[in-house]
Amino acid sequence: MIQIIVEIGLNHLGSEERAWRMLECTAMPAVDAVTFQIREQKFYENPDQVRHRLSGEFYRDALAAIHARGQRCGIAIADEFSVGQFHSLGIDFWKTLSWDFKNSSLNRALQATGRPVLMSTGLSSMDEIVEVSAKGGNIVLIHTQLSQKIEDVNLKAIVEIRKQTGLPVAFGLHCACHDVLKVALGFEPYALLFYLKEDGCSRYFDDEHAIPMSELKPLTNLLKSLAPSLGSGSKSSAEKPSWVVH
Repeated sequence: MIQIIVEIGLNHLGSEERAWRMLECTAMPAVDAVTFQIREQKFYENPDQVRHRLSGEFYRDALAAIHARGQRCGIAIADEFSVGQFHSLGIDFWKTLSWDFKNSSLNRALQATGRPVLMSTGLSSMDEIVEVSAKGGNIVLIHTQLSQKIEDVNLKAIVEIRKQTGLPVAFGLHCACHDVLKVALGFEPYALLFYLKEDGCSRYFDDEHAIPMSELKPLTNLLKSLAPSLGSGSKSSAEKPSWVVH
C-alpha cells in the first residue's frame, strides 16, 4: 500500500501552538507518517519570528504523540550537527532536501544512524541521481520538481528513476494543482509526500503546494481508497456478472 507522509515542515512558522494544531490534524488512520524540517544554523539567525526553532521538549513530546497513535515520525534535516539529537529521540526516518542530494558529509551522518533516508531529487539530473544512488545505503528517492507549474511535474520520472536505480521512488508534491497527487498514484510511488498548512494564515514557506488542514482528511481518505484500484496487473477469466444486460 502506498504510504502517505504529511509534512509540517517549517509551516508552523516558529509557533509551537500552531505546530501542535497541525500535528493534531494529522491524527487520522490514512496518514502513515509526519515530518518536521530542521534547517542549518544560519537559517535561524534571521530575527524573524517565523524562523524560530521549536524546542527540544516540543519534538520529544510530538514524537511520543505520533508513536502513541501508531504513526512514524521523520525529520527533514539540513544540519548534520543536529543528527545526533534527533536520532537519540528515536525518529523513524530522515529526509534530505533537494539542494543536499550530493551532500556527502550529511548523507554519511544519516546513514550511520541506520534509519532510512528519503532523498529529494528536485535539483538533480538523472545522471546525478544514478551516481549518488550507486554509492548504496538505506535510501528511498523522492521525485519532485521545485516548480508549481503542472507542465513541470513529470510524473513519468518516477518509473524511469526506479528503472535506472533499482530503488524505491516516492513522489513529493510541489505543484499548485493538488489533483496531481491522484494522478501520481498510477505510477505506484513508494509514498506520497505533501506539505500541510493551517487555514486562513499568512504566507507559508510551503504555501501554494501545501494542503489546507480543512482538506487533509477528505484528501487522504480519497487517496487511500483509490490506491487499491491499481490492482496487480494480471487478468484472468471470470463469470459474467448479473448486472450485464444482453
